[in-house]
Amino acid sequence: MADPYPYLLGGELLLSAGVHIPEAAGSGTYFEDYVSRIVAAGGAALGFGLAPVHDTVPRALVAACDAYELPLLEVPPQTTFSGVARAVWQLMAQARLAELRRVTEAQRSLAAAAARPDPVPSVLRQLAQRVGGWAALYGPDGAELARAGRIPEAPDTPTAQALAELAAVVRPSEPSASPASPAPAPSPTPSSATDSVGGVHLAAYALGTGQGFVLGVASARRDSGDHTIASVAAVLLSLLTGEHQSGSGAARSAALVRLLLGAAPEAVAPLLGGERWVVVHARPVADGPAPDAVAASALGAALGSALVDAGGDVVRVLVPGDRAPAAQSGWTLGASVAVAPHEWAAADTQAARALARARATRSPLVRHGERPGLTDLVAPADAAAHARTLLAPVADTPALTETLRTWLSLHGSWDRTAVALSVHRNTVRQRITRCAALLGRTWTIRMCGWSCGSRCGTADGGPNQVTPVPGRGTPAPPGGAPRQNGPMPITGTPSRAELVDHLVRTRIAGDVATPRENNLSHYRKLANGDRNYWLGLELGDRWSDEQDVLAVMAERCGVNDDPEYRYGQDTIDPELTVDALDRMAARLRKAAAGRQRVLFATGHPGGLLDVHRATAAALRTAGCEIVVIPEGLQTDEGYVWQLADVAMLEHGASLWHTHSGEPMRAVLNGLERAGRPLPDLVVADHGWAGCAGQLGVDSVGYADCNDPALFLAESEGTVQVTVPLDDHVKSPRHYDPMTAYLLSGAGLA
Repeated sequence: MADPYPYLLGGELLLSAGVHIPEAAGSGTYFEDYVSRIVAAGGAALGFGLAPVHDTVPRALVAACDAYELPLLEVPPQTTFSGVARAVWQLMAQARLAELRRVTEAQRSLAAAAARPDPVPSVLRQLAQRVGGWAALYGPDGAELARAGRIPEAPDTPTAQALAELAAVVRPSEPSASPASPAPAPSPTPSSATDSVGGVHLAAYALGTGQGFVLGVASARRDSGDHTIASVAAVLLSLLTGEHQSGSGAARSAALVRLLLGAAPEAVAPLLGGERWVVVHARPVADGPAPDAVAASALGAALGSALVDAGGDVVRVLVPGDRAPAAQSGWTLGASVAVAPHEWAAADTQAARALARARATRSPLVRHGERPGLTDLVAPADAAAHARTLLAPVADTPALTETLRTWLSLHGSWDRTAVALSVHRNTVRQRITRCAALLGRTWTIRMCGWSCGSRCGTADGGPNQVTPVPGRGTPAPPGGAPRQNGPMPITGTPSRAELVDHLVRTRIAGDVATPRENNLSHYRKLANGDRNYWLGLELGDRWSDEQDVLAVMAERCGVNDDPEYRYGQDTIDPELTVDALDRMAARLRKAAAGRQRVLFATGHPGGLLDVHRATAAALRTAGCEIVVIPEGLQTDEGYVWQLADVAMLEHGASLWHTHSGEPMRAVLNGLERAGRPLPDLVVADHGWAGCAGQLGVDSVGYADCNDPALFLAESEGTVQVTVPLDDHVKSPRHYDPMTAYLLSGAGLA
């Protein structure tokens, strides 16, 4: 065709064999006119086919294309135009598919970003990453609210100024406030606009809220799909910055004005759309800067309310009572009970306390009063009067009352109370001790004894009480000498509660003597592959993460699970100790019933020898065979001896403390060499128990909180039972009640 202009839409590759070219075309302006029409129509390139009409590309055509900067392709005779068209369409289809994939991936990532606790910055970051530039959100007044991207330019640079000016183009203009002469109807404001400054492509998108928010995007290049991706981001930002409300904006404004003019909350509550309300306090899970207004607004939208206060580190939301607050990803929430408007102040306090409890217990949501308690049995007025009388000595000291309230609500946990109040755990202890001193014997707190530490006593009100310590500025109990804080002797077999109390008093469990830094050091060395801490086990690389080790120790031993708590005292949960004793008793009962062969051994003869001796004697009486080890066994550390039915290591005429599993390996190998059967059960500790379990022998044992290997083995099933305890307290006699409880549970007492 001599004039392709009417048939081109723009962007095409035009193919021609030159059939339309007259013979005298080279001497005139034919080729110049022809090429100019292609360029005017937006053609992308010209492909000229050789043969059968022309053997070469006309020189005049080459010159014209060069003059108009139109790409010229020479198509060889063996290449058909249909083949070229097919290849072009395939490339176009591939490009379109790649664009669709890119847009789809961007949509997913933007939607995920919008669900984060900081949705607006996250969406901007994701958008900037997808377009390879930077993005900014402008407020109704034109101020830049947030920015993200690879080019952190200052707001006063030419590109940033140009983008801000472009944002003003799409921002809805406010109508004139002059009523005297009505202004002509304003021209429609565009929803988007583009520009280019210094080689940087700019685009602005008005958000659909109608409130004047604008999204600005700047990138060094503009690829296909960028507009679609930016449009998706604009839609999400419109939702995030939109006005989410339970009533109209006018009603809320009226409510605010009435409150400012002195109206009572209950008088304006109907304007807000509800009779009962829940106050929610929220803080981001991750430590960082205080949440901004947009993030707070997004949280309010998720909770179903636009009544949001984002002041300080805590976001407060007033939620209609018929909407139960749900946990929100990335946030820690505390919620009050549903109250009438005149109780909003009390509900605010409830929400604050619930949030403190949620943070201390690492719960995503805690609701105030969601568990019934004894207070439900007493009329509120009577309870309040009794509390005022009972707590009068500490009522004038807010620090004491708040500490006492938090400590009791967290079941006497020093660490969690310290977290909730943002103070040191020693400060909590000092305040609780001060409360005990001020309240005297009138203060009775019945709760789990171990959480009260060494303050648990057996005062007149019953067991598990927190009482002041005589001799430290507190009066002695009337009618006698000051109470003793040492362990009370237990005769016979203790009950579970009595044993828990005894374990804490003797520091076999509860607040033990093993320091936190020692625990973490051992966990780290085990994770780093130090076999001295593997206790005869083969752990491979399964426990190479120190945090995984800490998590197991918190679960099975009861140490503090906070990885940031690195110094001070650590704990063993006595309830876990007694639970493990019950499991060990069940295994001993099975051994007694089957008259099994049992081997006893200890790597801690200074503490646990008599525990093993008494257990061995009880099983022997029940008909079990207590394995006698071969003579002459030796390891690199010393000789393997057996004393009072318990195998142990001797070194330098002393019973030797060892973590090694080699002594147990020597015993089992010696039994095999002698042609004797292996034990059915090993009762031991340290590497003795670990090595036996590793070699396939049923094994139960005891371990301290700084010896994590046996607890890991129990979690994997290599060791059947591991009892957590301090394996070397002041007197071995302190273990006697524990041994009596174990043997009674096994039916061996």
